[in-house]
Formats: sequence, C-alpha cells, structure tokens
Amino acid sequence: MRPVVRPILFTLLKISRRLIAPLIIVSLLASNLLSLTSVAFQTAASGLLAAANIPTVHSRAAKAKLKNKQLIKKTGSNIRKRTLRSAAVNVGSMAGEALPFVGWAVILGATGYELKLACENLMDLESLQSSFGIGETLDERERSAMSRICDPSIPSELDELANWATDITDYDPKTKTLSD
Repeated sequence: MRPVVRPILFTLLKISRRLIAPLIIVSLLASNLLSLTSVAFQTAASGLLAAANIPTVHSRAAKAKLKNKQLIKKTGSNIRKRTLRSAAVNVGSMAGEALPFVGWAVILGATGYELKLACENLMDLESLQSSFGIGETLDERERSAMSRICDPSIPSELDELANWATDITDYDPKTKTLSD
C-alpha cells in the first residue's frame, strides 16, 4: 500500500483551525468586555461602524441630540427676537399712549401686537415640549388660558344684542335683579 500524501494545504488548515478558532473566541470575548466597560472603545467601534454606513445606537443618539440642540436653538432664537420686538413696542408706544384722542388706538394696537407675540411664544414652547414628549402635561386650565390669549372671542353686535335681550327678559322688577 502506498502511503497517502496529504497536501500541505490540508495540514496548514488543520493547524490554523486549531490556532485561529481560539484566537477568534478570545478576541470576541475581549471586544464584548471592552464594549461593556470602556466608553472610548464604544466610541471607536461606533465610529468604525458609522464609517461603514452601519447605524449604531451611538450614532442615532448623536443625531437625535444634534436635532434636539438645533430645535432648542431655533426656538430660543425665535422667542428672543419676539421678546425684543415686544419690549421695543412697549417702550415705543409709551409716548403715543399719552396723546389725547389717539392714545386709545395706540394702546389697542400695541397690546394686540404684544398678545400676538405672546401667543407665538406659547405655540413655540408647546411645540418644543411636545417634541420632547412633555407636551401632554398641560392641564385644562393652562390650555384654556392659552386659547383665551391665542384665540380671543370678540362678541359681535348680534351677540351683545342677544345677551341684552336675555337680560331684559330675566329682569324681575319687584326685586330689581336678574332672575336665574
């Protein structure tokens, strides 16, 4: 019988299988341990995965943090600008409010504009709160106050006439009061 000659490749594969498999297992265990204990390793691994366009928890958190930061910066900038405009209108209208016959119009105009700016500020703050998941904490009292500022109901002449007519019919001449 002839001895079977094994090619050198099979011999190398057998040796490498015995050496490489334990090395792979040890390196995987070490990387797991490092990923659980080392922030620097987590950041480096996340950077490598992000370079390969593989989304990670760290990259998603970084994107969300950047988005939140931009949203807060934009909202703060809008509120700051509106507050400065409101202060300028308030100071600028002081002289006009003192004018006879015209002062009431200046007061109404300035107050209306300031209420508009306050409503926009409230809307921005509510939007910011809802984007962070805390907008649901507004109670009914806060919502009704916001709706009174942002959507004031100005009664029409017909509404006032109807209220006056109702008051007339509910008037009790004996007690000189409105009956319930």
